[in-house]
Amino acid sequence: MEKWAKRGLLAFILIACFVLIAGCGQSSPTGLSLTGTVKHDFYSSLMGSMYSSSSMDEYAVEIIVTNQGSPVTYDAVQIYYDGGDGRGLSVLRIITSETDELEEIKLNAGQTDKFLTHSNGYTINILQHSKTGKVALHVNFLNKGEVIDSFHAVLPTIIEWDKKPAELPLWKEAPLRFTRDYDAVMKEVQKT
Repeated sequence: MEKWAKRGLLAFILIACFVLIAGCGQSSPTGLSLTGTVKHDFYSSLMGSMYSSSSMDEYAVEIIVTNQGSPVTYDAVQIYYDGGDGRGLSVLRIITSETDELEEIKLNAGQTDKFLTHSNGYTINILQHSKTGKVALHVNFLNKGEVIDSFHAVLPTIIEWDKKPAELPLWKEAPLRFTRDYDAVMKEVQKT
């Protein structure tokens, strides 16, 4: 009987170690979580004179950040549209006051912040690096220049790609599914 008790205790310790190790890989650097939507929008701009203009498809992304843990402070959000090879469009949202002084956002448990971003006329530059027509969206929260948390999502195709129709038709909107798993998102964006 003592032999079985020792084996049971050993099995319990091994299982507890595996659970602890597996849980460590998925721990959250902050209590932040992201939700959001992506809309297939249309960008139009006057170029130089009243008679020349530019228009094209664009991503319009709304991101809602919620703090589900201890207070979190950040002073900038970097958003990066990645066509799949590390090249794309980087947008940095620095939080400033009305007097252009750097401000910090402090989110306590249960509080949210919302922001919008568009790929504008750069969409074609982002897509020229894509092999699948999909785009990765990386969102980094920074405080004093240091990344404190990162999230990633796959944006659907918004133009015909490899003779397949766009996954997100013009003026339609789809939910975003954010993860902290950079490699999984990049694998999906690069998958042909």
